[in-house]
Amino acid sequence: MPPASTAERPTTRPETRSPEALGDAPRRIVAAASQASRHPAGPHHFLHQAASWLAGQVGTDLVEIPGGHMAYLTDPAAVAESLRPLLRQLS
Repeated sequence: MPPASTAERPTTRPETRSPEALGDAPRRIVAAASQASRHPAGPHHFLHQAASWLAGQVGTDLVEIPGGHMAYLTDPAAVAESLRPLLRQLS
């Protein structure tokens, strides 16, 4: 039996495209970050920077989710409400 960490979620393959090729991805890439991670002194600011970089590479706006890191656990209703319009666009 595989370790619990791999049994609970599907494995993913590493991204091998160059940053320049991300805009040509076969599916729409949505870059998202928490609003709380926007502040440069915050402990998760690097996550916001990474998402901002990705949004720039694929030529899209950064989607900001309310709350902080793992807000889906602390305020799931607010996260769901912020994602609803995005999910409607994708469907």
